[in-house]
Amino acid sequence: MAGAPLNGCVLTVRSALKAYRDLKTIDLNRIGLSRVLNAAPDLYRISNASLNGFFEGVLTQIVGLCNLNDMSFISTIDGLIATIDGQNVNVMATTGPMTDPTRFDEIRKQCAVAVTSGNLPERIRQDGVVIPLNIGPNPVGFVYVEPTRDLSSADLDLLKVMAQQCSSALENLRLHIDLQGAYDNAIDMLAEIAEFKDKTTGQHIHRIDNYTRLVALELGVSETEAALFGKASRLHDVGKIGIPDEILRKRGKLTPEEFTVMKTHVNIGASILSHDPSLAIAREVALSHHERWDGGGYPTGQPSINTPLLTRIVSVVDVFDALVSRRPYKDAWSVADAAANIEAAAGGQFDPTVVTAFLKLLRQDAFADLLAMVHADNQTPVGH
Repeated sequence: MAGAPLNGCVLTVRSALKAYRDLKTIDLNRIGLSRVLNAAPDLYRISNASLNGFFEGVLTQIVGLCNLNDMSFISTIDGLIATIDGQNVNVMATTGPMTDPTRFDEIRKQCAVAVTSGNLPERIRQDGVVIPLNIGPNPVGFVYVEPTRDLSSADLDLLKVMAQQCSSALENLRLHIDLQGAYDNAIDMLAEIAEFKDKTTGQHIHRIDNYTRLVALELGVSETEAALFGKASRLHDVGKIGIPDEILRKRGKLTPEEFTVMKTHVNIGASILSHDPSLAIAREVALSHHERWDGGGYPTGQPSINTPLLTRIVSVVDVFDALVSRRPYKDAWSVADAAANIEAAAGGQFDPTVVTAFLKLLRQDAFADLLAMVHADNQTPVGH
């Protein structure tokens, strides 16, 4: 009978440990689900950052399912999700710090070979399970875990469901990249049409893209948004495709009547770009880049402080590039004279903050390559 109290204590401890383990599993699943839900909205505007968050959430849920040993996180790789792109194996999420690079690289290589060859053993290593991520018949990655207990068939099926979610997220990303490429190509084609119509501008559109991006960065805009600014700026003069050639290419000053026609290019551009919501910022810059800081511009005469930052940047860089470039109706200005003109127009025609950022970059030779392009254009005979 002496063993009875001891057995009771053992049962109590076992029950307590099981209860703790179950609570730990529930908590891990809660954390994992939270990460998945937090990342899910970003999957609609998907990026590698949102994909990493999604994968981390899925892997945390897998940790709970497999009861991976928390203590082993200190020295082992217990789980990871990776993608395969050609010869590159990119780790998207892990269950712990990579304290053993040799072991980590070995696991990664073994999994990649198994998945890409289609020879998937039941266990990639002792207690290790690898599940491929596929888009159609093509392997695009894998999930690898080392559970601390044997997994049932139902557990393995659930792991495969989670892996399929990862595959779907990857497919969404690739579709997004394809759509983004198509969007970029559409912008480039529209910009090229405008440039073809007005051949005297040379590489003006390309330069405006780069000027705009650099000034945006100087003003604290993120690299991603600055790149979008640059891309949208390429369409600022797309409306010129609707201006008659005899006005657009006139050698000499426009009459008041001709200038009235020329000003309609902003409305034409805005109309062309109004058919797709994804071109909203490009539409705004096409419409408003001739508005002035003091309210004396066109088409509405509103102070340009009411227009987006992108528009105010394009207003400055567009005029500067036009001044230093030769046109049928004028000779090229020197960089110094053009810079002085821009500086004098701060607070009148232009946003003073944008002018300050632009001139700072100019004096730091940040535009050296772009000005070299201007010089090359200016050496080309007009009309060629």
